[in-house]
Amino acid sequence: MVTKPVWFKGGGLREVLKICLRRSGYAQAGQQHNRMSKRPDHGTKWASLPLPRDVTIIFKAIFMRIAILTSVSFVVLFAFALSVCSEDKASTERIVGGECQYKQYQGYAKIVSITSIGRPAGYLSDRYEVKFRFTPNQKTEEPFAQTEGREFLLLINHIYYPGLDVLEKYDIKVGKFLDCTLKMIVRGTCTPMLFDFPFITPEDVKGN
Repeated sequence: MVTKPVWFKGGGLREVLKICLRRSGYAQAGQQHNRMSKRPDHGTKWASLPLPRDVTIIFKAIFMRIAILTSVSFVVLFAFALSVCSEDKASTERIVGGECQYKQYQGYAKIVSITSIGRPAGYLSDRYEVKFRFTPNQKTEEPFAQTEGREFLLLINHIYYPGLDVLEKYDIKVGKFLDCTLKMIVRGTCTPMLFDFPFITPEDVKGN
């Protein structure tokens, strides 16, 4: 027959302490101490008597468990915070529309028109609508990548209308041919068709 330890007999921590006190004779010692000092017996004088060994062991075990639970909780919260920060960082670096992949076609663009559009909202100077036609150096495989007979806009960094400074810097005028790369999307939900002009520099983007 297996005998359960005293802390499994019910009653919680208070009952455990009572059992330990009875076994150690601590309560009787307190009562005797009170009678010798001619004071009413209002309970054991805890400050004047040493703690029994059983009570000391129980308190050490309780404090140890509290320390372990606190450490584990801290580690879990710290790991959760790191995961949230990592996810936030990843979301800010992800391309809008998802992880997109493009297939590239080298070719050239022929400028067909340049029209002033004044100063749109958000711009500091007048802008120009530059249209071109693209001719790839090789046949495009995707049906939606057919560019023959179509006109496209020349945009700085795929966003900004060029200003007069960019037109003069690269001598962009009607009838001129420019190196250009067609990028067709093959994965993701980003812009399906983009045009890159290799001569565009970061300074040109900042100027817009």
